[in-house]
Amino acid sequence: MNNNDLSYGDLEEIVRRSKLASREIPEHLYSQFSVVNYNQKHYKVRKYREKWRTDDEISIIRRAPHLFAPYHGRIANYLVYDFVEDTRSEKPASQAQEIGTFLVELASVSANPISAKEFDHWCDELQEARFFRPRTADLIREYFTRRCPEVSHWNAEYIDAVPKNFAVDERGRFVSIDAKHLHIGPRGLGLVKLHHQRNRLISEEEYQKTRDCFCSRLDFHQFSDPDYLNFVSFFYCMVGLLENARFISPCISFNAARNQWRRQIILDAIQAPSSMRWIEAIAWKIPHEISKARLFTRRAVNYSKRLASAHSLLALGLPNELFGL
Repeated sequence: MNNNDLSYGDLEEIVRRSKLASREIPEHLYSQFSVVNYNQKHYKVRKYREKWRTDDEISIIRRAPHLFAPYHGRIANYLVYDFVEDTRSEKPASQAQEIGTFLVELASVSANPISAKEFDHWCDELQEARFFRPRTADLIREYFTRRCPEVSHWNAEYIDAVPKNFAVDERGRFVSIDAKHLHIGPRGLGLVKLHHQRNRLISEEEYQKTRDCFCSRLDFHQFSDPDYLNFVSFFYCMVGLLENARFISPCISFNAARNQWRRQIILDAIQAPSSMRWIEAIAWKIPHEISKARLFTRRAVNYSKRLASAHSLLALGLPNELFGL
């Protein structure tokens, strides 16, 4: 699907100009991007921590290229896209129909269900990262094994379908400008974030319009079933915790309120008994407090270094404002 107006050499030069190779990805992220001007055109270069993280993204984009900014190719763990600027002078008050339609068309990219073996590996990773204790991980496996066969459709989903991630390009197409949010999952996965954060990210009315567009056009009624909604919410939270376990510093992960929320959604879905919730709360609290102390110490050390550097430069007569002091 590559738009091969760019040669491999062009891609290498665009990646070089992005200067991402010399920049460390912040510890609370698993990727970062830079915009490059090359031959009078702007390109977006996204760098991932691991090359394999790009595989699903590329596979899905190749099957639905009209839904995304034009993709040009990969150099190691760098992806190169057109940089799309929204051609609308201002975004409309409502994009519910457009986002709903985007999710409908994306759902046409069918996929195989995640295998029990792969999900078992997910649980191992979360257990190793201390997100859950062994007995809880076993209940999570049991819940997935029981509920997975009830899912009739697995396909490509976009798990952060909020207005800021879309634009209208120069050809008038409504496209995603941030493909890192793609994931294979049960149908409706792309609605989960909107469902749980309606009246915060979007209004209740906008959420209902998006959901109704998606469900009616696909003749998909499972999303209104509480058991199904629990399962897709569970899966959404597993994906979020897994990305933290793989890519994010534990010091950040244990302090993220959203990770505590994700854990609670999962514990609710598997109907964890109160004793298990109590033990999990203690097991989470200990690394949480340790990570808070480490985070405070690191920030204090960094500030001390800045302070020492600032004091040495102040001897040259430079103003304090340059150092944020």
